[in-house]
Amino acid sequence: MFGLGYYIRQQKPFVVSDISEPEPDVAVIVGQIRDFTDAHPTEAALFVEIADSSVTYDRTVKQSLYARVGVTDYWIVNLVDRQLEVYRQPVAEPDAKYGFCYAVSETYQAGQMVAPLAMSESAVAVSDILP
Repeated sequence: MFGLGYYIRQQKPFVVSDISEPEPDVAVIVGQIRDFTDAHPTEAALFVEIADSSVTYDRTVKQSLYARVGVTDYWIVNLVDRQLEVYRQPVAEPDAKYGFCYAVSETYQAGQMVAPLAMSESAVAVSDILP
């Protein structure tokens, strides 16, 4: 889905602050692997978490953290409910763990299609994402 100009990272650090570098299961980064030989990325086109026992944590803690640093497209592959949760449009939210959340959340099931914001013309079947 993502071609030239994007680098796909799996469980590698992403800089959100001087003291925090979470490791999303998948991060789609603008650029090439050579662009990050000296430092971890600080911007992402898409974050994906694969969740079974961590669904609640990914919906609350990680969602707020990723929204805080401006990740505009955050997906949770929810293995428990066999669905894809898509979060977009980070906004300030004082009650959220890190003071931010996503204004838009949508849930997709097998049989539906979804496209990442960075590649809106390239939809993927949710059934291809779910195991």
